[in-house]
Amino acid sequence: MFTRGSRLFFGLATASLLGAMLYGIITNGLQSGGVIETLTGKGAVDAVLGPITLGYKGGVGDHIGFSLLLAFAVCSLAIGIGSSAFRDGDPEAIAELANLDAVPPVSEPNDLSAWPLVAAFGATAFTIGLAVGPALTVIGVAALVIAAVQWTVQAWSERATGDPAVNRAIRSRLMGPLELPVGAVVIIGAVVFCLSRILLTVSKEGAIIVGSVVGLLFFTVGVVLSKAPELRRSVVVVTLLGLGTLVLALGIFGAANGERTIEKHHEEHALSAPAAPTGA
Repeated sequence: MFTRGSRLFFGLATASLLGAMLYGIITNGLQSGGVIETLTGKGAVDAVLGPITLGYKGGVGDHIGFSLLLAFAVCSLAIGIGSSAFRDGDPEAIAELANLDAVPPVSEPNDLSAWPLVAAFGATAFTIGLAVGPALTVIGVAALVIAAVQWTVQAWSERATGDPAVNRAIRSRLMGPLELPVGAVVIIGAVVFCLSRILLTVSKEGAIIVGSVVGLLFFTVGVVLSKAPELRRSVVVVTLLGLGTLVLALGIFGAANGERTIEKHHEEHALSAPAAPTGA
């Protein structure tokens, strides 16, 4: 029923979930004056029920560590379900499920993958976000989750059949309805946030220059990519990743420096004395 790969990820999910519960109980005790004292005192029920109910019936201790362990458990569970559903990409299992007499040929991966670079960006943004602010942390986590899902699907689809064209069609049919809307929201949100940090850091005149240069740069790259569809995919990926790296680096620089001092202008209203009534 369960494949070897799915058992591995299900085991990781179970271990991470149990680790999150144990971590929440221990950190609950440390924050309440001691683990032994808490577990043997009146707060023992809340200290245990808090992590089990994900904070609904009590505290979870250290929120960051608890959330990371819980997120790892969820990701491992999702990968395990996918691995079990697709039978680890085993050709013999696929032939059995498809009621085929012969095992379909399997081709070696023949395409470069950009998702390791996306995962590296996500890990960098997450690490820096822990020191700079929660916005970069959220962006980093989103990039890591997207890279994990896409990398897994790509690795599976490249070995689904022996025909690379069929493999690409399978992947497009599976991920196409999700990639465009989710990718657009994530990319636009990240670019808008990073550019806002840059514009709020530089001076008023500098913001005008930066906005003009960035707009011209995006327009130029868009025109070049649209007028040269014969460009290799690797060139397009490297170009877009280069722009993303530049925007991310400038956004991190702006977030680290903070916003510039914005002067508030108060309008002074002169109080005029009421005019004396004129006599008839």
